[in-house]
Amino acid sequence: MQAFVFALFLVVGVAGAHDVANVTLDDSSSNIRYFGKWIKSTLGQSPLNYGGAHAVTALTNATAVIPFDGVAVYFMSPKWPFDMKTQLRLDNGPLELVDLTDRTRAVTPNARTNATESLQSQVVWSKKGLSNTAHSLHVSVPPGYSFAIVDAVIYTTLTGDDLDTPLAPSSASSDTKKSNVLAIALGSVGACIGVILISLAAFFYRRHRRRQEAQRVANWAQTKLRPLSSEKYGVPSKA
Repeated sequence: MQAFVFALFLVVGVAGAHDVANVTLDDSSSNIRYFGKWIKSTLGQSPLNYGGAHAVTALTNATAVIPFDGVAVYFMSPKWPFDMKTQLRLDNGPLELVDLTDRTRAVTPNARTNATESLQSQVVWSKKGLSNTAHSLHVSVPPGYSFAIVDAVIYTTLTGDDLDTPLAPSSASSDTKKSNVLAIALGSVGACIGVILISLAAFFYRRHRRRQEAQRVANWAQTKLRPLSSEKYGVPSKA
């Protein structure tokens, strides 16, 4: 029982010190900065987009910048039934080409004339294991292609608060949540103190139980193990 309580306290202490929050930014979020001409998808609302629509540009000098504080980032987009790609760069890292082509069906060149999404928005690119500091994700038109797309971005941040932000459309999801270093430190110290207190309590409890058991044995011996009467065996008693 003591081992279970000890393990439970450790889990609660660590979880409280390192809560994880997922924050979702739709393409309409005020946290996303658009440079150059970007427009909403011109073919109307579609349930295949996260939040119903996406932002698109055809200008090679246009860029979208998504700043965030966190340890992981996920880029979401629907896919199209023709050769479609967009270009990403995290911080000052290399440019990365992201495939947005719907590979579940035959890709035909003339499908481009009816440029509607054909596959539900999903995570198409991600980076994990980042430092929990400020980062920025850049989106642009890749060389040799016609468009850049911004549909939604999810980032994961560490915080000392008890947050539980679901991966679902939310108008408030654009709020940036920063890590609480003080809460993490206090949670770690509290966990250590709690472990010490639980260990001491278990030690004194076991010692108390051993003393009680020893006392019960001594009492039983005094009442049950009395000296045998010599007269019972025919041995005359002393006059």
